Amino acid sequence: MSTDALALLRPVGKFRHTPYPGVLIGRVSPSEADRTPTDSKSVLAHWHGKRPELFKYLNRFTPIDGTTCFEGDDVTEELCIALEDRAASLCGQRFYVRANLRGLKGRVERQACERALGSFLWEQSAKHRDPAVVGFDDVDVVVMIEVIGKRAGFGFLNREVRGLELVKPR
Repeated sequence: MSTDALALLRPVGKFRHTPYPGVLIGRVSPSEADRTPTDSKSVLAHWHGKRPELFKYLNRFTPIDGTTCFEGDDVTEELCIALEDRAASLCGQRFYVRANLRGLKGRVERQACERALGSFLWEQSAKHRDPAVVGFDDVDVVVMIEVIGKRAGFGFLNREVRGLELVKPR
């Protein structure tokens, strides 16, 4: 990804290259002058609707709700701790977990991480009230995990957010 992409995205927020080819990381920021919304999902929708040319170098955008750091290969354990309080938001909803584990190749199996997090979130939601349902058809929420090095980000992508053109959970 070129510096052209970084320059184009400047109005949307602060982005930078990562050690992984084609992957940028950053933070969207609302513009006071434009009265843009404040959360990353709404900011993305606002800018993409207003100036789609800013996103011409992007194939995909993953909104992140929170991050955590981890040591060694314990990304799954650390994510369980970080997601424990958010499991209640899945109550009564159908969901699945998708993870991109950059920097952990050969050390952590993606599918095992996804299964463990899905089971954990289901168990935690069952403690609150109406348990969530893990499934792949007609889901309400996709829990996206993006790992870059020793930092993990997570986002709860509901139907509305997944309807945005650049948000494509894999």
